[in-house]
Amino acid sequence: MSATLQIIEVESATEAEAMAEFFKTIWSDGDDVVPFDLILAVVHVGGYAAIAKSENKIVAASFGFLGEFASHQILHSHVTAANLAGAGLALKRHQFEWAKDRDLGGITWTFDPLVRRNCVFNFEKLRALAVEYLPNFYGSLTDTINAGDDSDRLFAYWPINETVETERARTSALALRNVDGQPVAQSFDAENAFWV
Repeated sequence: MSATLQIIEVESATEAEAMAEFFKTIWSDGDDVVPFDLILAVVHVGGYAAIAKSENKIVAASFGFLGEFASHQILHSHVTAANLAGAGLALKRHQFEWAKDRDLGGITWTFDPLVRRNCVFNFEKLRALAVEYLPNFYGSLTDTINAGDDSDRLFAYWPINETVETERARTSALALRNVDGQPVAQSFDAENAFWV
């Protein structure tokens, strides 16, 4: 990323409108990703909304709200988008520091596991954990990116105060398999490859 990046936390209606419009440029043919009034309401009660600018133009945005997961107060990062290489990563790092400053346990989000760049970004760059599989989580989506597909998602968890290895050690080696349409737990050796 050659240009200087400026990250700004959204505070005003004008900034919220600009964020909502930026999301529309990424998902240009679908419904509002996050309406500006929802952005303002969530920010008012302590949620996260930030934009990244380069040369005074928005190149990335991220929106999330507070919640709870695994007995931790967390930030659920509902949507992050970027159209400049490196801006999304810079914004996620800002989000991490924002959550850390508020003593949150971690950050969660969902993502499409069939999009390779999502997996590379979330697992390799951020070192997040996949903690849940959510079949058709959002139902039918209408934008060109998702139209015609089930909205299967992985639920990611990015621990703040503990390392991923500590969280991973707590996670049992457990998988589910389909037996007559019902999920049945089976264990496996996490040190060896496992076919999914």
